[in-house]
Amino acid sequence: MLNRSRSERSFGIVVVCYGPPADLADRLSRLLDQTPHLVLVDNGPAEEQAQRGAEYAFFACDRFTWIRNPRNEGIAKALNQGVRHLQSLGLHWALTLDHDSMPIGSMIDTLLDQADQAVHTDVAAFVPRVRYQLADVECRWPVTSGRCRLRFKLTYANRMTGPTAVDLAISSGMLLSVKSWAEIGGFREGLFMDLVDTEYCLRARHHDQRIIAVPRAELQHAIGNMERRSMLGLLKAYPTHHAAIRHYYLARNRVFLWKAHGRRFPSWAAYELISGAKLLAKSLAYEPDRWTKLKVTVRGTYDGLMTRVPPLQGGGAAATRRD
Repeated sequence: MLNRSRSERSFGIVVVCYGPPADLADRLSRLLDQTPHLVLVDNGPAEEQAQRGAEYAFFACDRFTWIRNPRNEGIAKALNQGVRHLQSLGLHWALTLDHDSMPIGSMIDTLLDQADQAVHTDVAAFVPRVRYQLADVECRWPVTSGRCRLRFKLTYANRMTGPTAVDLAISSGMLLSVKSWAEIGGFREGLFMDLVDTEYCLRARHHDQRIIAVPRAELQHAIGNMERRSMLGLLKAYPTHHAAIRHYYLARNRVFLWKAHGRRFPSWAAYELISGAKLLAKSLAYEPDRWTKLKVTVRGTYDGLMTRVPPLQGGGAAATRRD
């Protein structure tokens, strides 16, 4: 049953679904008990949507909204659809989740309490500490460091003493300010998937909005089919075994973001260059379809260089501006 204090708070949850786990119904039911309103944005095939409609009894609940898209147009559009619906209900905060992510313990209350206590109004999102499927993978965020514009450092959640401003965060687990989302212009739909959250964070910072990490709030989240490997017998490596199409969009969108934001945020550009190189190295060293992934990475990089950055569309008040 929904906690009374939560029922009086101005927030809702947006879950984006595509190829979800078998226990999606249970996950949604548990989330519905934690929020005044839950929005499921369904990007799955029509036959899967029909099956869900027949099986999920709680779909009839007036606190639940099911947005069924006729085709998958990407996570950015789905997130915008969900947040826009919560905006239409007059809600002030939107917690965005992937279909395989779940809040741990009092994560939602911790983020909401932080939002209530915020002195500044320049916060685009509060984000939790992420617990990955492998316990020894530590949650960390890049933060611009020092006077050198190319320099960054990694801030680890287990070393933080309290809420801290960070440069980037993943969209799953974000408690978004709906007002900031509208002012920033929503998520950039032309990216389709991958680095959508990174681009949103960079644009938020360009609009003088901050991303605040709250280490006491914790989210269970999976990245691909991550496994633990050893590189040269010394360094640990964690290949994620993403599908090849993900490597294409990561490479293409990385170039798009460099063109759009690289000069403004050179420390992020350096961080992204290193992250992309590490991802490719792990794929080539440990993943079975390595040459396919190398090929699509090259193709994605080429397409990113030869194609204009997709326009901002569909978000909020700033969506007509060219950022």
